[in-house]
Amino acid sequence: KADIGVSMGITGTDVAKEASDMVLSDDNFASIVYAVEEGRAIFNRLRNVTAFLMTTCLGELLTLIMAMVFLGVPPLEPIQILWINVVTGALLAIPLGMEPKTGKELSDSPRLRSTSIIYRGMIFRILFLSGMLALSVFLIFRWCMDRMPAQEARTMAFSAIIVFEWLLAFSFRSDTQTAFELGLFKNKWLVRALLVAVTLHLAINYLPVVHTWFYVVPMKPYEWGLALIPGVAVFAIEHLRKKMAPQLFSRGK
Repeated sequence: KADIGVSMGITGTDVAKEASDMVLSDDNFASIVYAVEEGRAIFNRLRNVTAFLMTTCLGELLTLIMAMVFLGVPPLEPIQILWINVVTGALLAIPLGMEPKTGKELSDSPRLRSTSIIYRGMIFRILFLSGMLALSVFLIFRWCMDRMPAQEARTMAFSAIIVFEWLLAFSFRSDTQTAFELGLFKNKWLVRALLVAVTLHLAINYLPVVHTWFYVVPMKPYEWGLALIPGVAVFAIEHLRKKMAPQLFSRGK
């Protein structure tokens, strides 16, 4: 009737090891504590990666829908959508899955067996952040369409989404703790991935041989300032929310 069967890895019999759910390779019951801590950390990483990818994909979809409904013009070229999802999104999602442990995993209450990776609070958070992404990028695209050629306006929308994802990755390291509380540079793999992502995007934007493939034009300094607004704004809002109401999106967690 036990929730989990545990056997000894050194002194235990082969039958016991096969029948058990967990084998203690060092025959030390204290290892169970470390296993629980690591298991919770892995579960949290899966949630963070899932929420990040769902937010970015839904945000892009909503941006496309809004632009087509209200402007009749797509804000992104197909190659740009592929680049955002396959390169930028995946490049940042992988190191999110390597986030170091916070050291507070064992202070949380045990989860119910029925608890899944996706929970109600996460869904609300995804909808909130993806809505912010879609609305802000749509407004930038609409503003640019009135003042510059369509290709330049798409370049702005393209860059705004990518910058948003850069900063969003740091926000999704935890749903309750800020990046500064976790240690801004503690996840070294994420920092390295960000440097690679920035380098690749600058190459797309400014290398003549490359930027024609992606239907972009070199951006001016003030345009970069405009493209930074959505990502910086949501980064600030998320971190303010974590300081003032860290459990706001924790329902069902």
